[in-house]
Amino acid sequence: ETLEAVERGQPSTPGVSCWRVLPIFTLAVSLADCVLLGVAIWLNHGFEAFSANPLLGPSAAVLERLGAKDAPLILEGQWWRFITPVFLHGGVIHLVVNLLTQLQLGWQMERGIGTVRLALCYLMSGVGGNLASCLFLPDTVSVGASGALFGLIGMLLTSTIKNWNAVDRPCCTLVSLLFSICVSLDNFCHLGGFFTGILLGALVLPTVYRIKKSILRPEFEYRSVWIS
Repeated sequence: ETLEAVERGQPSTPGVSCWRVLPIFTLAVSLADCVLLGVAIWLNHGFEAFSANPLLGPSAAVLERLGAKDAPLILEGQWWRFITPVFLHGGVIHLVVNLLTQLQLGWQMERGIGTVRLALCYLMSGVGGNLASCLFLPDTVSVGASGALFGLIGMLLTSTIKNWNAVDRPCCTLVSLLFSICVSLDNFCHLGGFFTGILLGALVLPTVYRIKKSILRPEFEYRSVWIS
């Protein structure tokens, strides 16, 4: 049920339950990632030599042609390079690793907070990550959805803290999120996306109040499925 309906103890419109909504954005982005990697490999006339790209993908020149993050070109007016790198990947290995995280996090979060909020966090975190990378690593050409994915982790962290009393085992959830950050946070793009996600989580996520099961019928019971 929608959060507003849960708080009132009333059902929402049938067929539009936020717990059962199809994660359209997550699926669409994942499909776009796969298609664009295929296009990049096709433009490269196959995989680049393993010595040049061990991730089983195209050359850096092809990725830059498709919109990789390049600070000098952004300064020349190619502002779209803040967002296009989010949908590009260095190779099959890079894509698979990101998709595993993207489908797991995105699927649950989109069903919990809705497509609009999830899309806003994902895209803005990707931009924030690429902005940070431009500022601190201006000479590096890069691609990948890592900044956007760390934004989702940042949003989860904000939600856990904001709704501490409504989350099952909040300490375990917090430790798990912090561990995932510590073992993976290795560049400024990740940091930029992560802090953008924290900020957006504070701005757009609702505060959830736990309601006693005894006063609600089972179908109206709140379950924090996407932040557990």
